[in-house]
Amino acid sequence: MENITTKVLDNSFISACITDIKSHNIFELCNECYKLLSSPSVYEESKKLKGQISDDKLIEEQVIEEYYGKIEILDMAQDPKYNELLNYLENRYPYLHRGELSTYLIALIRFTEDDKFYFITDDMQFRKKIPMLKNDPIFIKKLESEVKDINISGTIGIIRRLREKNKLTSGDIEDIIVDLQNGSFYLTDYLLDYLRGNS
Repeated sequence: MENITTKVLDNSFISACITDIKSHNIFELCNECYKLLSSPSVYEESKKLKGQISDDKLIEEQVIEEYYGKIEILDMAQDPKYNELLNYLENRYPYLHRGELSTYLIALIRFTEDDKFYFITDDMQFRKKIPMLKNDPIFIKKLESEVKDINISGTIGIIRRLREKNKLTSGDIEDIIVDLQNGSFYLTDYLLDYLRGNS
């Protein structure tokens, strides 16, 4: 697959796939279409899923490792700019998790506007902060450039794209909706319509 799109994943998508979506293996379908990338911090967050109950079964480490066998983990800990920016964001927004901050920085630093990539997060609190970074003089100074626009999507966006690529049927979408409604994923009427392709 030439010129494949990369999905830079935070833990919200991974968690939804492991704990909520039971009817279809979204990771397998994503691997047919995309390159999946994340950070060591997200991997550590995902390991906290071990021991949780999902579908009356205990989530075991083996399940988490199977998912992470399909994701490239990019460790940027040796990059001084990445560390400086991560430290700044963690201090500026202490209520945000390192996972979404680290994957956002991977998307921001690692990729150019010419690359085909999406930053995948369902964390609305963080999504609302991203536009503010464009006007944050300290962040811009540490970044040593303007804050570029990046493509952002979430779990629902990926699932809809899989449907558009004919990897899922309308019936599959209805199965996934039931899974999400029975899980911990927050679905609005707008998201349901969007997932079904009605908007």
